[in-house]
Amino acid sequence: MGVNGERETEVIVLGGIFPKGMEKEVLEKSSATLPFAANAHLGSIIKGLDENLRKPVKIFNVLPVGSFPKRYRDLFIKEFEFSHTKGADDINIGYCNLTLLKKWFCERAVLRHIKKELKQGTKKGRVLIIYSVLPMYLKAAKIFRKYSENNRVCLIVPDLPEYTDIDKEGKILFDIIRKLRVRRIKKYQSEVDCFVYLAEAMKDYFEGERPYIVMEGISNPKEYNELLKTEFKNPKLFEGVFEKGIKSIAYTGSFTKKYGILKLLKAFELIENPNYRLILCGAGEAEKEVTEAAKRDKRIIYTGAVTRDEAVKIQSKATILVNPRTADGDYTKYSFPSKIIEYMMSGRPVLCFRLPAFPEEYDGYLNYFDSENINNMAKDIIRLCECDEESLKEMGTRGRNFVVENKNNVAQAEKILALVKH
Repeated sequence: MGVNGERETEVIVLGGIFPKGMEKEVLEKSSATLPFAANAHLGSIIKGLDENLRKPVKIFNVLPVGSFPKRYRDLFIKEFEFSHTKGADDINIGYCNLTLLKKWFCERAVLRHIKKELKQGTKKGRVLIIYSVLPMYLKAAKIFRKYSENNRVCLIVPDLPEYTDIDKEGKILFDIIRKLRVRRIKKYQSEVDCFVYLAEAMKDYFEGERPYIVMEGISNPKEYNELLKTEFKNPKLFEGVFEKGIKSIAYTGSFTKKYGILKLLKAFELIENPNYRLILCGAGEAEKEVTEAAKRDKRIIYTGAVTRDEAVKIQSKATILVNPRTADGDYTKYSFPSKIIEYMMSGRPVLCFRLPAFPEEYDGYLNYFDSENINNMAKDIIRLCECDEESLKEMGTRGRNFVVENKNNVAQAEKILALVKH
């Protein structure tokens, strides 16, 4: 059972990606942060699975967008067929996207498609790979396993439900909804045969002893190299930013306050050197503070939310890449930021805090902040930026080689397929 077509397993993937060509449209229609990191992560897994199978996976796609009218412009998400690769038979599930009722409509649509697929398929045994811990997905798992004792369900756990949307914590309605969601997840968790965790500590969340692997990150070298070929959408915004003598610090991701974005802003403000630039790409909770900081300090370049190809281009050209998420809060031991892998793919040095979910094998390839003190963070940024370009390139190349060789999507997907055969 190896790579490139030796497996005959029929695999269905239930999750949310942006079908090819839709990223720009979705971005224009959204007023909320979009899960580009999760989209890239799941997309890489799917491509890796395809490389290991005779027949490409079938995707049941739930478009990962906000609800109408505040977070997304469309009241109805269109249902359509698409192919993520040659020979693929995928479907984007349609549903009413109205706030509060969205989950109900979406769940009905997901279950309807799963039932229809089961009636048309074989009973010899298929695999359902679920991406994300959602009640409607786990309910679909129950139907899938009930149809045939030979069917297997694998759950990929990118985040635990108690620690998602942490910027909304304390809001009464949200807390009530989350408690109900967690209760339903506990009800259906026994329908899962095996797990893929992004951090070792996640295994303690689910009851019962079942096979699992830890796959904290995944890289897709082929796709990444293609993304690098794209051009900046607004080249004027970056005039002079990547010139010789300019030290550019880039952050691409969610502007969630608990992820340290405000600490990064304050640390940068302590750096007086006029040749330093801070590039911030994203949207979210702290968007107002980021916008105000960019107005005060012309060295701060705020791009707003960008598509993944634009983010990759920025990452590859920056002096260093920064992730200011600290180890504060229980959620950090259950969370491996997927942006770390993408940062490392850029071939540029990465500066971050050492989080509990980081395996020791990463220590030789990442640069860690010494403390959360703002002054010390500023010193660490300067220390790394002032290294000569040859040293910076050597650091970045070592990190890239590590994730390309050890975390590539084909090898990681093969581990998933071996797990479901356990």
